Amino acid sequence: MKRLGLIGHPLTHSFSERYFSEKFFREGLQDWAYELYDLPNLPDDLYAWWSQQTGLVGINVTIPYKERVLNFVPPERQTEHVRAIGAANTLVMDSNDQALRAENTDWRGFLEALDQDQVLSSGRPALILGNGGASKGIQYALAHLGIDYAIAHRAAGPENILYEDLVGQMEQFGLIVNTTPLGTYPKEETYPPLPYEEVSEQHYYFDLVYRPEKTAAMKMCDLRGAYVQNGYGMLVSQAEIAWSFWREFYG
Repeated sequence: MKRLGLIGHPLTHSFSERYFSEKFFREGLQDWAYELYDLPNLPDDLYAWWSQQTGLVGINVTIPYKERVLNFVPPERQTEHVRAIGAANTLVMDSNDQALRAENTDWRGFLEALDQDQVLSSGRPALILGNGGASKGIQYALAHLGIDYAIAHRAAGPENILYEDLVGQMEQFGLIVNTTPLGTYPKEETYPPLPYEEVSEQHYYFDLVYRPEKTAAMKMCDLRGAYVQNGYGMLVSQAEIAWSFWREFYG
C-alpha cells in the first residue's frame, strides 16, 4: 500500500482526504491511500517522522508549514518553481536515494482556476491578502501573467500595505486574492479587514478558502457587485498536478 497525506494545522477544513479517496476508488487504485496528519508542530526531524509512517511516499503541505518544510529539502532537490517561490506544498520521497524532493503546485492550480481573461482585461494591479507560503505562490503566478500586485498585511513591512491604509485605495485594484485562512470552517465568521464599502463591480474577489463554499468576505463582496470565486477549483487543479508529480516517482 502506497500512502499519501497532508500535513498542517489545523486540518478540520480539509477536503483533500475525501478528494483523493474518492479519486482512488473511482479509478480503481486500490493500492493507494490518503491520510491527514494534523501536526500542531512541524517535527524537528521530518525524515525520522516520515520513517514512522508506514508506506508513506508523498505529502501535501498546508498552513503553516509551506515555507518551513524547505529546511529539510536542499535547493538542488527543489524544483525551479519552489526555489523562486520560497515555499512548497508537495513533497515526495525519492525511492532511488530515499531523499525528499519538493514541488509547488499552488501557482499552477491558481492559474488554471482563475478567469485570466477577466483579470487581464481589467488592466488594474491585483491586491493579495496575506504574505505567507500560499501568498508566495500567488505572487509567482501573477508575475507569470505579468500582473502587478500589492500585498496587504496586518504587520508593517517593506513589501506590505497595512489594511488600514487601504481606505480610499480600493478603486485602483481589480483582482483581490485572499491567501489567509480567515473565513475557513469552523471560524466562518472571520474575514480580512478590508474596507468592503469600497468594493464594487470592478473587483474580482478570489478566496483560496473553499470551506465554506461562500465565505463571509465573499458574501460582502458579492453584495457590492464584485465577481466572487472560492478556492475549490484551485484545490482540484493543484491536487491533480501534485498527483502527476508523485506518479513520476511511483508510477
